[in-house]
Amino acid sequence: MRLGGGLALALLLGSTLALVATPTDAERQAAVQQGEALAGQHQGYPVRDYLLYSVPDALALTPGEGSVEAVQVATPLERARWAGYFLTIQGKPVTPDAVQHIADMPPDRVEFIVYAHSNGPKDQDFLGAFGPATMLIGEQVLPTSAVKTSGASLDNYRDADGQVVFRWTDAITYRFRVPEGATTGHLRFTDATGKKYDLPFDLSRYR
Repeated sequence: MRLGGGLALALLLGSTLALVATPTDAERQAAVQQGEALAGQHQGYPVRDYLLYSVPDALALTPGEGSVEAVQVATPLERARWAGYFLTIQGKPVTPDAVQHIADMPPDRVEFIVYAHSNGPKDQDFLGAFGPATMLIGEQVLPTSAVKTSGASLDNYRDADGQVVFRWTDAITYRFRVPEGATTGHLRFTDATGKKYDLPFDLSRYR
């Protein structure tokens, strides 16, 4: 998946948010319906409010910028909204089982989706060079509870000379259990180029 190209997500403004770590069935269903409505508008899926990090131009390869294009915060309600959107865009039935298959996030969890590209056209398995991710909450250093990748695809970029080059793109998702009452912390990981990321977050900003 690619934030700047193949995924084609619109970076849209939204309303004030607040994390719902354990949504009710009604809240989940409302989020799914929001996703269906967004798909009907044909304006892309809004993620701007959920971006923790992004480069100025995801289509350009800038020296020293690393391999990460963007980092998105994913919450239980955001994933339910994405499921409604994704299924509708694909023309598939929006059934409870289909939604659960896509938005399979247990309560009290948060995910960080890292969109990235390879260093070269032959490095399809570049996500394997990423270092382990941790979440720092106060003095607690928490490991991931689950890690998954989306599947690499080849896409085109512009290099520093403006020439079109090809790189593999993929997304790796880090899932963490959120300690009760925790809202602020840092996401830490190292990308395939060795660049270290220490990204502060405030979960009270996300619904």
